[in-house]
Amino acid sequence: MSISSDEQGQKTQDAKSGLSKNQLRKLKKREKWLAIKADKRKHERAKKKKRYADARSQGISLGPSRKALKLNSMKNSKCQIRVAVDCSFDNLMSEKDVMKLVKQLQSCYSVNRRVENPLQFYVCGISGQTKERLDNIGDCKNWDVYFTAEKYTEKFEKAQLVYLSSESENILTELENDKVYIIGGLVDHNSYKGLCHRLAVENDIAHAQLPISEYVQMKSRKVLTVNHVFEILLRYTESKDWKQSLCQIHYFLTFLLLLLLFLFSSSPLSSPALSLLLFLPYSLSSPFPVLRLSLSPSSLFLLFLLYSLLLFPVLCLSLNLFSFFSSILFLLLPCLSSFSSSSSSLSYFFPPLSFSILFPPLIENMENN
Repeated sequence: MSISSDEQGQKTQDAKSGLSKNQLRKLKKREKWLAIKADKRKHERAKKKKRYADARSQGISLGPSRKALKLNSMKNSKCQIRVAVDCSFDNLMSEKDVMKLVKQLQSCYSVNRRVENPLQFYVCGISGQTKERLDNIGDCKNWDVYFTAEKYTEKFEKAQLVYLSSESENILTELENDKVYIIGGLVDHNSYKGLCHRLAVENDIAHAQLPISEYVQMKSRKVLTVNHVFEILLRYTESKDWKQSLCQIHYFLTFLLLLLLFLFSSSPLSSPALSLLLFLPYSLSSPFPVLRLSLSPSSLFLLFLLYSLLLFPVLCLSLNLFSFFSSILFLLLPCLSSFSSSSSSLSYFFPPLSFSILFPPLIENMENN
């Protein structure tokens, strides 16, 4: 039985009549976005196709092809370590937070399919808003991910479970094939602090925290997003080195923090802006895949040297004497490290050094304002 356009319009009007002004505004915004969604996606695909064609004509590698990525399936992976995201907190999150969680799941899938031996990735307890948001993603059903409406306690044996929580007193030292590592799929902005740990204790489930405090100095709570925890576990399966796995993520978070400072700075010569300028050279030699560029050590050295010379007059105009010499030292370090491997001990000084050198002038700038 078909529904006429008039009847459909009447139903839409009836649904709108009980909404507030704010809800109506959001509804109109969504309707407008849905109307242009198809054209926008078509335009983006055309741009992507052109970009790939231009890159191929210039002999530039854009990473593995889609065909090559399909071979990196969980079924063919040598890595049998299982990681599951617990999505049973749907009723505790707002629509906006659910959207953030889904984006984090997308990020987990994206990084997992780009490694030679992906983790065995499970998403458990899907229901409500989370299921609806995932269903709205067109190709979600084609993801190489084990989606299930079952809770992780129903899917796996209790003896296999290890719930990852920053409140746990147990430190995770290694990953075992016969265990399932659970990540709490909760975006709560600290509204439900310690919930995952409490649930694990109440249900007599083993729990542990990542060894963050042993390698990275963090003054705040050691709470990371779902995708960051997932990637740390993934990097550990590749390197078998917690220090390297953790510092890669911490490094990226530092870059994001400085980027935010830059965006909200009042002047391009202010300390937040300089923080970003000083940190940019590290993004070129970062072991983190998103930031890494394929440059030879000699090219990196010349690039860093040129960058230092260009930034020299800016530093003279904006920083006091102590901060100036500290920043020069900070700039010289990547020049030296460009000749060392990405896993060398020198590379681990970058994140803490960025805070110790850049934050004093930043605080001074904030006090002056």
